[in-house]
Formats: sequence, structure tokens, C-alpha cells
Amino acid sequence: MISESNGYNLGNSRNPVFATTSTMSDTTDLMQAVFAKTPLGQQEIQSRSMGLAPLVRRILVLVDGKRGGADLAALLPSGSDVEQILQ
Repeated sequence: MISESNGYNLGNSRNPVFATTSTMSDTTDLMQAVFAKTPLGQQEIQSRSMGLAPLVRRILVLVDGKRGGADLAALLPSGSDVEQILQ
């Protein structure tokens, strides 16, 4: 698990390829949180070894440490459940 000492906080995240860049609690609004690629996420970009679903991979590519969940959602097809993927 990635720890805050590495600059990332997975909180209760089920997805180890991206994480919030600040402390995340159970009540964090994922649509406002800013996400960054974890080392595992950076590795996945290069290797494609995890077999991510196309939408998850697309979000991973868009995650840059500056965009929040709402920004990411705006770049995806309408109806995409971005919040569920970011959990």
C-alpha cells in the first residue's frame, strides 16, 4: 500500500494505480479531491500488465496530480461512473 510518506494517500481506495494527493477521510468528496498516479500506476502506463478496463485506464492516463474528480469526469463520456472508479 502506498503511504502518505510517499506523497500519496489511498485512504479507503480500492484502486492502487491512483491516489489523492492530500489526506483523505471517509467523508472526502472524490469529485473535489485531486488525484496523482502512484508508482504502480506509472508502471501500468508503461507495461499494461494489470488488464485494466478501458475506462479505468483512460482515467489513469488523465490523472496528473492537478485534476480533481470533477475535472476527470468532464473529460469522459457522460454516464461514466467516475466516482465509483475513483473510490
